[in-house]
Amino acid sequence: MADIAVFHPDLTSRGGGEAVCMNILDTLEEDHTVTLYTIVSPDFDGLNEYYRTNVSDVGVDHFGPVGSALATAGAVAAEYADVTFGRLQSSILNRYLDGRDHDLIFSTYNEFSFDSPAIQYIHFPNFGVSRNSRVYRVYDRICDVIDGFDKSQICESTLLANSEWTAGVVEDVYDVRPDVVYPPVDTAGFEGAPWSDREAGFVSIGRVEPSKHVLRNIEIVSRLHQRGHDVHIHHIGPVAHDGYAQKVSEAADQREFVQLEGALPRRELVDLVCSHRYGLHGKKEEHFGMAVAELAAGGTLPFVHDSGGQREIVDRRRELLYQDVDTAVETLDRVLGDPARQERLREALPDVEALYGRTRFRESIRDTVDRVLES
Repeated sequence: MADIAVFHPDLTSRGGGEAVCMNILDTLEEDHTVTLYTIVSPDFDGLNEYYRTNVSDVGVDHFGPVGSALATAGAVAAEYADVTFGRLQSSILNRYLDGRDHDLIFSTYNEFSFDSPAIQYIHFPNFGVSRNSRVYRVYDRICDVIDGFDKSQICESTLLANSEWTAGVVEDVYDVRPDVVYPPVDTAGFEGAPWSDREAGFVSIGRVEPSKHVLRNIEIVSRLHQRGHDVHIHHIGPVAHDGYAQKVSEAADQREFVQLEGALPRRELVDLVCSHRYGLHGKKEEHFGMAVAELAAGGTLPFVHDSGGQREIVDRRRELLYQDVDTAVETLDRVLGDPARQERLREALPDVEALYGRTRFRESIRDTVDRVLES
């Protein structure tokens, strides 16, 4: 049994990174003493229900009211200035953790400069990626000073990445290629209805914010309507940006074939995916795309932007990739009008449970931790 620190600044956003963290906590607490270092006090009851985990024996070291204030400030900055405080929160937490005595530190939120033996799960590199904005460059420099960034320490850690695409980005930055451990996709309950019984519509999943391009998804389906396709779209996900959500709501109100579902309970999300034929994902350069994997697990044909790690989930099939609204409409028009092509694409999609399931993820994490502790 080892004493392991897990590093994750904020579990409240409930995205793919938080799924990784909760599954790692659930895995490690079985055999080790685990302490979670975080900014905001986690609601483990709610998180366990949301992610179908059973985290119950983990110590927590958090910032209390100060952490809540940082999280609130980050939400306000994201809403009104399109700037997130994630990197700043991480840098503060990194400095706070500096010097703590643990056998192993496991970062589930990208890479940081740790003196102790460390495993670092990278969703996308924090450091070394150029930014065009002068404000962001200054912001990054401030964060570097706070957390004492040391590139050599990162390269000495055991690095994991959430996709081959992300691993390539990390290699460009650090000249070290991480091992790829795909995130844990919860495939429970995804038992799709026969294709003939499914509705000829789309499901999209993700927070309602600009990076998810919900408005573009609506425009794509609208133009398919103009070409004579009787399709609709359900968008599932909580509001994360009030101004953008208002625009999305106005667009939906003008189109009877658009339904905004909000943050559905897990069972309802699964049922909706499994009763529809198609998925549509709007985010560009998605680092992996757990929502895309869920759409595939549910038996839909998921159409995704031709960038990032999400292409790996659809096996880089050209018929499932698009670059903009125009190419999306052309591609979907061809596929929707060709039942034989749809059948071929469905048969070619990967086995989501085998490649991306939770059992595979947890086995990989156990093996990695054991290897690092032994060395």
